[in-house]
Amino acid sequence: MDGTTSTDPAGAGGGEAKSWLEQLPEGMRADKNLAKYESLEAFASGHLNALKRFGKDPNSLVEVPSKPDDEKAWGDLWGKLGRPEAPEGYQLQLAEGASEDDKAFVEGFRAVAFKAGMTQTQMAAAIGYLNEVTGKAGEAAAAHAEAAAAETTKTLKAEWGDKYDVYSKEIPKLIEDLGGKEAVEALNQEGMGNSPTLLKIFAKFADLRAEHGKLPGGGGGETETVNTPYQAQMKLAQLHGDQAKAKALQDKNDPLHKAVMKEREDLLKQAYPAGQ
Repeated sequence: MDGTTSTDPAGAGGGEAKSWLEQLPEGMRADKNLAKYESLEAFASGHLNALKRFGKDPNSLVEVPSKPDDEKAWGDLWGKLGRPEAPEGYQLQLAEGASEDDKAFVEGFRAVAFKAGMTQTQMAAAIGYLNEVTGKAGEAAAAHAEAAAAETTKTLKAEWGDKYDVYSKEIPKLIEDLGGKEAVEALNQEGMGNSPTLLKIFAKFADLRAEHGKLPGGGGGETETVNTPYQAQMKLAQLHGDQAKAKALQDKNDPLHKAVMKEREDLLKQAYPAGQ
């Protein structure tokens, strides 16, 4: 209180934040980047931190381009982040047994991924997911085919009865005679064994080509007479009109009884097939 004027900036009434800025040229005082510092010490600390940050290797720093269509700037950024120099630079590992369609898709995807800026790590993750999805799809398809084949076998065994084993041998022979082993392999790959309708058609062809109405392949050198429903019905009528066979049907003690009963039973199955 001696009447002298204080030169202490902190005692100027405006506080330290105001006093340290007032020491700067007028053009700097209004800079918002400086105004955010409350003291000279805070400014110095911020400045040193900035020096530490920007003192790093420039290659470790990235700058996001401001223009979406600046291909060069974006290319530089993606290159620093891990994108290869060209689409062919991606290292891809497809699952074992990948289809030709999968391979073609991946080759086409290279260019798309490169243009989108995908890194090698991102590409590897995408291909890994593709392998996982296609693998599960393949397993599901195999399980479905196996179930369908089992259901077809069950259906045809019920319909064909004892002839099932015969047709199982004769149908592949028929197809091989018509188109070679390649045809058999192709039809198997395309699911021939899962189509009851197709197998029934082949069975009819096998019947038609059998010599003298006999279906070869019955095993043990024996053959089985195969008739159309109409033929079987006509033979049934003939059997019942045959006095000796008619008598044998009625008399269990007749030596021909079992043979005639078997003949009649077979003709009935052929004359009136299940489901017809």
